[in-house]
Amino acid sequence: MNIKKTNFKLAALAILTAGAALSACNDIEPGDRYKELPPIDAKRGVLLEEFTGQKCVNCPEAHDIIKGLKQQYGDQLIVVGIHSGGDAFSIGDGDAVWGGITQCLRVPDGEEYAKKAGVVSGVGLPIGAINRTSGLVGRNAWSDIIRNEIQKEPIVDIDLQPELVNDASGEPTKLKITADLKISTDKVACNLQLWILESDITALQYGLNNSFNFDYKHDHVFRAAVNGFNGEAVSIVHGTPTTIEHEIDLDAKWNPENLSVVGFVYNGSGVLQAVEAKVSSGSDEPEE
Repeated sequence: MNIKKTNFKLAALAILTAGAALSACNDIEPGDRYKELPPIDAKRGVLLEEFTGQKCVNCPEAHDIIKGLKQQYGDQLIVVGIHSGGDAFSIGDGDAVWGGITQCLRVPDGEEYAKKAGVVSGVGLPIGAINRTSGLVGRNAWSDIIRNEIQKEPIVDIDLQPELVNDASGEPTKLKITADLKISTDKVACNLQLWILESDITALQYGLNNSFNFDYKHDHVFRAAVNGFNGEAVSIVHGTPTTIEHEIDLDAKWNPENLSVVGFVYNGSGVLQAVEAKVSSGSDEPEE
């Protein structure tokens, strides 16, 4: 999948006070969440790492904000829901939760990514980081930062092709990922990170006023890192396409039909480009 320039003329999410950046409890009047903003020329993909949790009562509001942003920016906004914040906010395998919960969305790597970003266990969710340059910011600041980031000229192009691989019985058991990287400058040293996401997961979500929703739909949930916690170092040279390939076994908990792969390149300057590609239907494993 490639990122293309797009001129957006939709209503943008309101630029709200930065005072909510470190607070999970500020109330925003519905009429104050949106305002009309002038069109922009969107040039690149923007990565929003959303730190969230099934026990975070304010996170559904953040999910609604993300839905509005996705409607506005489409494929050029790449959202990764990283369930984290410790037992106070999220549920991991083995956690004791009433109701016989079977879908626990926190995974160890997700918790470690949150800690690396500065998330303190039990404090301040929902919160996010945009292109790894914003620091941790509250949900009411996302719109303004994304709008600014998405207008920057990209220097890296990523063509991402994830494909299911079937076993002898025709069932998908593996995921093959091919990433082709190109740059518009002479040379860049960076890391390529590949993540597996799953959407349309029905699982418990806490809400305001002591509410519980066992049929809540969770989207863009971080499931696994394909090529290591920090990705892999790559050196991209102008005029010489760089191709990276990986294969990973599918987890039995994942629904292959709802998987996608996020690929992004980053260095000390932050995220240089990000894309997301839906996993395509399976091909048969070659016979040995």
